[in-house]
Amino acid sequence: MPPTWFLFLRIALAILGLLWFHIHFWIVCSSSVKNVMGNFDRDCIESVDCFTKVGIKGTYLNIIKAIYDKPTANIILSGEKLKAFPLKSGTRQGCPLSLLLFNIVLDVLATAIRQTKEIKGIQIGREEVKLSLYADDMILYIENPKDSTQKLLERITKFSKVAEYKINIQKSVTFLYTNNEILEKEYKNTIPFKIAPRKIRYLGIHLTKEVRDLYAENSKP
Repeated sequence: MPPTWFLFLRIALAILGLLWFHIHFWIVCSSSVKNVMGNFDRDCIESVDCFTKVGIKGTYLNIIKAIYDKPTANIILSGEKLKAFPLKSGTRQGCPLSLLLFNIVLDVLATAIRQTKEIKGIQIGREEVKLSLYADDMILYIENPKDSTQKLLERITKFSKVAEYKINIQKSVTFLYTNNEILEKEYKNTIPFKIAPRKIRYLGIHLTKEVRDLYAENSKP
């Protein structure tokens, strides 16, 4: 569990940093993805550009392409293996490369979000932080969510058309932080995500809206 606790500490420090900077209105959003490994578009996975941008080329790239060249699968029914059928989307089940391939492709979306000026992240020191990624879990830190959320959804929708990556809006939850009750009521009606009043479960960790509750929520036997 060390990677999970590392992220837990990082997020906790991020929240503390936000409190120190007294940001008046922002959200922390944990997004849920629909069957991510099974739906990813094969053409997107096999895109050479995705790999060369992260330094994967030559023999290693050719090996990956060979693994995903016309893959097939079989269903075993009552002990009998049925006729093979082609796999047209997603990564190979059980393949140790699956998570890496997904992350390489997802980095295209992450980069687009980070580079979109209309999506306002949170300022921690000199760095503007917009998101954290771990496997297929994404957590977003957004200031001015009324405008930023709209642009965020546009970026995700555009990426979805290419990669078949779909966010489950109904299962994505947010913390809403504001010191303006009127704005809070207004934004609750405009933000498409479910607003969590107290805590969000992320990577097995309970992230609490109030920093003082972090230890109590995660130290229970």
